[in-house]
Amino acid sequence: MDVGCANGSLARIRRTLPLCQYTGIDVFPDDSYVNGENEKFIIAEPEKFDTAIAGVGRRFDAVISRHNLEHCNDRDKTLSAMLGSVVQGGQLYLSFPSAESVNFPKRQGTANYHDDSTHVGSPPDFADVTKSILDSGFEIEFSARNFRPMVDRVRGFLNEPRSRKQNRLMAGTWAYYGFESIIWARNSASAG
Repeated sequence: MDVGCANGSLARIRRTLPLCQYTGIDVFPDDSYVNGENEKFIIAEPEKFDTAIAGVGRRFDAVISRHNLEHCNDRDKTLSAMLGSVVQGGQLYLSFPSAESVNFPKRQGTANYHDDSTHVGSPPDFADVTKSILDSGFEIEFSARNFRPMVDRVRGFLNEPRSRKQNRLMAGTWAYYGFESIIWARNSASAG
């Protein structure tokens, strides 16, 4: 299940997993959302987003939530619904802006958390999100409070003068600043 599936997410997933059974859920209709043989799209009202996720059922080998949690009206219920949708042994991939991003420079394309007017409140709290995941019987396989992979960080460093001058994101800007928090977890809870 792809939670917050806008911005070409299906195409990226299809390149990696062409035969997967795909379910996307979002709050905004998109012309590319066409229910097909191996894909299903669900459009939910923002106030009922967590309920819509929970209503899909616990049946996914993987739940992906890439930069979605910071847009949710009720983050706790949304995260709980996502965790409840992962089968035993299945995985959750979650990314969201780091707490430090509120202090990053403002740039077109969102380098500072507040650059995006659709972000709700403050960034999700990394420790609270991690605790909720662990309390739900998941094991953290990888996490980074400020994800800064070396190659992208160097690219961001090299592009930073131009990014600053043009006041917009460039390749590697997020990694240079550590904009993104990432958690990859596996549901190790016993069935039942």
